[in-house]
Amino acid sequence: MRLRSQRLLVLVLAGALALVLGVRVMRSGRGAKPAPEETRPAVGEDTEPEASTLAPQEFVVECRARPVVRGQVVDERGLPREDVCFMAVQISASAVESLSGFTDEGGGYQLEANEPGRMQIAFLPPDATRAHRIQLDAPRGLTKAPDVALARFPADSIGGSLRYRSGARWTEASVRLRALDGSRYEQVQSIGLGTLEAWRVELESDGVVDGIVRAAEEFESFEFFFEDVPPGRFELSVVSREGFRWSPAALVVQAQSDGIVFTVDDTVPLVAYDLDLRDAETGALIAQPIVLVRPERESPESGGRLGPGAPLTELAAGVAFEWSVTSPGYALVRGSERDFVGSEENRTAKVELPRGFGVRMVFLDRSESIGEGIVRGSRSCTRWDAARLAGVEVRADGTPVALSDERGIAELDLPAKPKRLELSLAGFRVLDSPSWRAGELCSGPEAEVWMMRE
Repeated sequence: MRLRSQRLLVLVLAGALALVLGVRVMRSGRGAKPAPEETRPAVGEDTEPEASTLAPQEFVVECRARPVVRGQVVDERGLPREDVCFMAVQISASAVESLSGFTDEGGGYQLEANEPGRMQIAFLPPDATRAHRIQLDAPRGLTKAPDVALARFPADSIGGSLRYRSGARWTEASVRLRALDGSRYEQVQSIGLGTLEAWRVELESDGVVDGIVRAAEEFESFEFFFEDVPPGRFELSVVSREGFRWSPAALVVQAQSDGIVFTVDDTVPLVAYDLDLRDAETGALIAQPIVLVRPERESPESGGRLGPGAPLTELAAGVAFEWSVTSPGYALVRGSERDFVGSEENRTAKVELPRGFGVRMVFLDRSESIGEGIVRGSRSCTRWDAARLAGVEVRADGTPVALSDERGIAELDLPAKPKRLELSLAGFRVLDSPSWRAGELCSGPEAEVWMMRE
């Protein structure tokens, strides 16, 4: 039932408030004025409290009903399904709102938006690789959504352990379980790997000096365990931030599988890569630039603002990579590991940054991958990778300057930062993201821009 707008009359007893707070309330219009200065009692003089004759203050508050969508998720037998994640967007004339949650013990869910519009909801049960989606109009007031029936499938687990050859250096490994059915579904777990002494060194480098937080026996085995794995075939692989090689490189598995072992060759020496970054005109050192490093192997990208004295990256010898760097007021410069010279342990690249504006934009289709990921329990994150979008037009101050390619990438290299950037692709709408908010870029040298079908 739609809620009707109501008018609330708020009566503020200004005179009483003034006595409590010990101040005088002045207002124009109706009501008494403060006494002239000459008639006021002197400080410290005993006087009776003066009764206020101020009139009540009137405020008009307009209350509007919010759009509310309520529904239920059941299984193939009509029984409620608890703990089903749902992610939604409400597309209105002025904004796109993101909403999410989990169904309750009765399978129920409720979504509340700020503005009326068209709502898209994706239901993501833990025992399936694909989401079930519905769309409906969500005007102000309560909208009852049709029941969503999601069949239950037998889910099982996949587990194993990680091994090292040396263990002398603490390594952060990511174990990835990726579905091979084209759904872009994957689960990811992060696991630290190394000897107890390596863990101690890692803690101290992070400023932790109060002791070891794990018992020595925990370092005998580094196990991974994926729960609620849906039926089907999956690729299982491991990567590390240093780009070490793992054996085997990848496996095709199904639930239930256990006893799987991956071994990392951490005996390969590490190489530290440094940037000597200068202003192209003055030769002045550019402090704390914004960098991005993308290794050739399937190692995690790294990036952000480079701190004083910090290397650009530290990777296993022989790992190829691409790098990008910029700074506010400067253009974007790119290169690879071939730009660095020096010893086997430390290599440096001298780079001159010209003035200008540069950024590498990556356009992602969030229509089929709403949200960043679902954390279930404390070990793994389930997520759906987003597809890249080709043909996105970028305009700077009204002038076309770039078009995204088949990889969803558009690179901007402009003489100065534009006052405004406009993005457009027929049938799509731009969403706010960590890199793009309210029509403004929030990061560089690479910015992810999320888009969604309207």
